[in-house]
Amino acid sequence: MADLTKQEDAKRLVDTTIKQYGKLDVLVNNAGSGVLSYIKDDKILEEFDKVFNIDVRAVVEMIHLSIPYLEKSKGTIINISSVAGITPVF
Repeated sequence: MADLTKQEDAKRLVDTTIKQYGKLDVLVNNAGSGVLSYIKDDKILEEFDKVFNIDVRAVVEMIHLSIPYLEKSKGTIINISSVAGITPVF
């Protein structure tokens, strides 16, 4: 298990995979979160940061950490998103 909002967990995840399997063929970015908030909520920026960190930053970090291994194996990246990106919930 890993908390992808923590750099050390993301690095450990990739390092452990390489140590155990010797290579990386595919990266699937499937972690995500969301909140139902109103723009006037006092904690809107805190909630935004949480969602951004898992939905965007963690994806970029996992790709960054995985690219050297994926290039060697001619691997692939699969990014999975939510239907909420197309059809927002109000």
